[in-house]
Amino acid sequence: MTLPEWSEAAAAGFANRHSLRPPLSPELLVGVIERHHRVCLDPTLIEDGRLDLDGDGWRVSVNPRRPRSRQTFTLAHEIAHLLLATHGVTQDDEELWCNDFAAELLMPRSLVERICRPYFEDIGQLRHLSHAAGVSMSAALIRVRNLCEWRSGLLTFEFLKQERRWIISGITAFPSNLKNRIFTSDSCGEVLQRSSTLRIARLPMTIGARPVSVRVQLSGDGSRRFALVSPSEISKVAAQPNSNYGRPIAPG
Repeated sequence: MTLPEWSEAAAAGFANRHSLRPPLSPELLVGVIERHHRVCLDPTLIEDGRLDLDGDGWRVSVNPRRPRSRQTFTLAHEIAHLLLATHGVTQDDEELWCNDFAAELLMPRSLVERICRPYFEDIGQLRHLSHAAGVSMSAALIRVRNLCEWRSGLLTFEFLKQERRWIISGITAFPSNLKNRIFTSDSCGEVLQRSSTLRIARLPMTIGARPVSVRVQLSGDGSRRFALVSPSEISKVAAQPNSNYGRPIAPG
């Protein structure tokens, strides 16, 4: 059995034993853990969560200041660590295994394949999965890339009210060398501001010192926007020469 198959089987078994069905919430997972162990909400944690020995049992600590979807994934991840620890199992790729377990518990394969079509990369499907599973758009995209052969990347934008400008708060499935090379412009913010009426748009951005127009699928509301970027557009962006000039937007 491969590593993903093992984590998938373990997550399915855990969900069946505890009658868990998506969407899962932090409160629900806390209740499951507290049947046999302790949960501590610790806003001073530097990390999202951790597992520690606590007398004869275990204590799962979670930072409650993180977004709810992040807390949910963290709790699912720590449950995986807890299962390994209580059964005395050691795993070379433990962090990877725990991530796979959390993804399967929150977004079972059957749910993902019912909502998202292979090779048909649509931000509406991604948003549907995010809501149905109670996870972030970033987590949903990573899961769909693994199961449905999607290759797109995702940019997450947030609006800073005090500064009255849009920033990138997350970059998912882009080449790592692009994270510090993406820059914004006022015209990019204008497009994002109108995105409630747009589905397909071209975002004017700057890679290094070079202006580029990136074709994206847009979604979002309130102070957050999501841009699904196709592989061909990512390749176009990646081909731009490097430069240290410009006004950076905060990388995720």
